[in-house]
Amino acid sequence: MKLFSKGWAGAFVLTAGLLFSGAADARSLGFKVGATTVEEVTTTVCTTAKGQSVDMFGNGADMDMVWALQRELGSKGSGAWETVQGYSDVFPTASTSTVQVSRYESQKPGTTCFRLKVTTDGGGTGHAQIVTDGNAPTADPGRATHNIWFDDFGRSVLAVAALGSNPGDYLCFVGDGSGSSVVGVGEVSPEGILTLTGGDDGDAEDTSECTLGAAGNVSLTSVGLHIFEVRSSVEDITAGDWFVGLSEDVSANNSEDPEHDINSNTITDNAAVNSGVSIGMSSDADNATLLHAVSTNATAIGNAAGEYSLGNAPVAATYQVLRIEIPSTGDAFFYVDGVLMGAEPLAVATTSTLMPYFVATSADDCTASCGVTKLDIDYLLWITPRPTGT
Repeated sequence: MKLFSKGWAGAFVLTAGLLFSGAADARSLGFKVGATTVEEVTTTVCTTAKGQSVDMFGNGADMDMVWALQRELGSKGSGAWETVQGYSDVFPTASTSTVQVSRYESQKPGTTCFRLKVTTDGGGTGHAQIVTDGNAPTADPGRATHNIWFDDFGRSVLAVAALGSNPGDYLCFVGDGSGSSVVGVGEVSPEGILTLTGGDDGDAEDTSECTLGAAGNVSLTSVGLHIFEVRSSVEDITAGDWFVGLSEDVSANNSEDPEHDINSNTITDNAAVNSGVSIGMSSDADNATLLHAVSTNATAIGNAAGEYSLGNAPVAATYQVLRIEIPSTGDAFFYVDGVLMGAEPLAVATTSTLMPYFVATSADDCTASCGVTKLDIDYLLWITPRPTGT
């Protein structure tokens, strides 16, 4: 039986941002994971023009540190640094699972390099990222260099656990526990959505999930820039778990378990997951009302397996545009409604072959009173580099 066949809309809009040129990525990502003492610094990143963005993200286990934004004096590599005025403490709140965000615009033309430095250590373990020229999403790279899949889900079709006959069909599974899961359903309501529901009793089987796993839509990370974007909403944000993103596994290893689990500031993954990266929510999280970024690169779980909140509290039944960009390095950049809200270095392996993935499930701590998680996907955008050679 055929599932969803390949969808196409003749025109669609991408948020304008960075210009794409070949396989290059204009963004720079610097980071320090586990900094605990004074004098620790992130790797250095640089802007190339006045007005370019410098975005900073910080959290960690009981992090209580003063991080300063520093600018290199003179030419690149001079080794002389000064603290940017007004940015001597860019993450002012002692925190655990909440990611703090600070932003700055480069004030000088030409190349200017930046870093974050710990100037005071009050305890804990810190994680920090600094991104230049990446505040807005990358512009559409174009069909000459990339395959562009856009699905508006304009079909009222029940997805079943079998691969369709056409490249691009969705493979969907549903749990068979005692909860209220329903397999992914295409609804023409009002302009076409894919709906997934998770159960209500905390059983790991109360899950529905879909992957876009046909050969034509799986792509090797190392070949260049990848872009995943959905416009999605959830009807109930007080309970349950849901994730949208990229996976190497066909519907989470042919089971009904999500790739990642968030519970009390700890991220775990399915033991068979090699690479995966998603944006989602969990009522088991310390920040249960916020979006989160999760990832796995081999055995390395992103953000040292701690929560990485994206600073956004969605409103029930209200659409948001969630976007993940992955250059050939395997780093991940997370955008919410067109704004950079987080970054994870080496989020996935460069050898990973990724495909879009959606899941709705019951949270670990749910009981029958939690209700059902209902996730609506209005559209999917999946952009992958065209292969070189023959």
